[in-house]
Amino acid sequence: MSARQLATIALGATLAGALASDAGAQALRVQVLDATTGTAIAGALVAALDANGRVVAEGLSSPDGTRTLRLPAAGRYRLRVRRIGMRPFTGTALAVEGVATREVTLEIPSTRQALAPVRVTADAVCGRTPEGDSRLAELFDQFATALEATRLSLADSAQAVQLEARQFERELAIDLSVVASRTTRTTTGAGRIFVARDAAALAKDGFVVQEPDRGYRFFAPDEAVLASDDFVRTHCFSAPPADSLDEGFAELRFRPAPGRRRPDIAGTAYIDTLTGEPRRITYRYVFPRALLPVAAPHAGGEVQLERLVDGSWFVPRWSI
Repeated sequence: MSARQLATIALGATLAGALASDAGAQALRVQVLDATTGTAIAGALVAALDANGRVVAEGLSSPDGTRTLRLPAAGRYRLRVRRIGMRPFTGTALAVEGVATREVTLEIPSTRQALAPVRVTADAVCGRTPEGDSRLAELFDQFATALEATRLSLADSAQAVQLEARQFERELAIDLSVVASRTTRTTTGAGRIFVARDAAALAKDGFVVQEPDRGYRFFAPDEAVLASDDFVRTHCFSAPPADSLDEGFAELRFRPAPGRRRPDIAGTAYIDTLTGEPRRITYRYVFPRALLPVAAPHAGGEVQLERLVDGSWFVPRWSI
């Protein structure tokens, strides 16, 4: 029997015990503990899945390992826990009814999912989430988990960190190389200080839009855009057959899906092979020559990700 099967059995037994001791509720207060040490697991993505496997409620566990999930209605739900660098676990179906908040404890074995340095060539997956036991699926899962955790960390006022943000204005040459750069504004605040354009609008109109004065407006992606269904639907994902030039990192590449006629982005997410944590995402603009007929090799940017000691994530650098 595999470690994953043993973990699923342990998780199912924990849920069954909770079900027997309580009639259920339309809100679940979930506590996630390490099965070996009994310590709380902070920064885990805890989700309730409906009968069709759709996420109906999701959030990050707090420093004491707890998260309250508000459910849309009574029914049967499964609890899923995802952590960076660890194998995801999904429990057995749990009947939920009533109006009181119900307590559920999940004891999760910590089975590390380190990414092997050996590459296996795989075809690109376009317009959908890579699935199965392939290396591409493992890379995408780590990538998506970190992006969703970052989005939830920035959206959760209870876990928001105080940030100082500096905005730069840059003068570019005709090939978009940087001629001059200066700081134009410094702001402080908690949670999200910057925001990208809506993912649905970017999928519809593209990442580069021509202005009435014949100038161009370039839109940059943030972690919410990169984690969105709209981005997955309009892009292909692949893992290259050769190791990254940066030792210790695996690459997850993305590019516009075939037939995409809007200005778009292509790029690479660099994922630590030991921890499974994405560290940075670089991107470049891809657009029809009819829109921008000059070469622009410098057009692009970077999104960096960082995890704090309490398990929450934030974006320390976002550039275009």
